[in-house]
Amino acid sequence: MTALYRALETDLALSERQVWRHYRATLEDCRYSGLHVQAALIAPTVHRKATRRVSFVSLEPTDFEGFELRHLAAVAETRQQLRADPRDWQVVHHAAIISPDAIWRRGGDTWAVEFDAGAYSRATVLEKAWAFRAGFDGQVWAVSSDRRGQTLGQLFGVAPLIVHPF
Repeated sequence: MTALYRALETDLALSERQVWRHYRATLEDCRYSGLHVQAALIAPTVHRKATRRVSFVSLEPTDFEGFELRHLAAVAETRQQLRADPRDWQVVHHAAIISPDAIWRRGGDTWAVEFDAGAYSRATVLEKAWAFRAGFDGQVWAVSSDRRGQTLGQLFGVAPLIVHPF
């Protein structure tokens, strides 16, 4: 559970599926260890109308809405796919629209990390990408749908990571 605690200190919230997949812990294990479990209705992407109930784990009770929990879990899944150490990762929660979702210290470089749930217009995506290019050594984009991945791939010339945190 030490690795799970370390991850939650960094990621703030993980889905039940992530907790099991990456740390082999059940919700019962989490509750027994004093972690907070909360359920939320979420849609996998901004444009999907169908919602489902997903349980999330955090170090303590939060007032995060379902869309925030979805976003945090997706950013955490991006960290997992990149195999980034939690000590090299900083979530930027409630930041300005042009700020990245996380900052990844990779070697001596600092990278912007952005999860796009499909809400941003093409103009906003490009504005963010240019700002990240000017302010960071590199950038990583992640999405949760193949369709959005194709859209960003066409914009950037390279496909983003596809993450499935639920």
